[in-house]
Amino acid sequence: MGFRYIGVDEKEDVQLFYYFVESERNPRDDPLMLWLTGGPTCSGLSGLAFEIGPMKFNMVEYNGSLPTFVINPYSWTKAR
Repeated sequence: MGFRYIGVDEKEDVQLFYYFVESERNPRDDPLMLWLTGGPTCSGLSGLAFEIGPMKFNMVEYNGSLPTFVINPYSWTKAR
């Protein structure tokens, strides 16, 4: 998994942030998917952490500790 900022316009100081997650099967031959999510009051990170990413938040009752991640068996990185 990798991440970085990419410039939008040479004349403006505007950048987009993205994560790149390779296929777990065959990254060279599997299709590349662009997942755009987010919007007003909704982080684009939510789709990666709660929906399609290779890892997801371990949803347990809050006990004051930091959140943990678990492997997502339904990640789109496993798609055929």
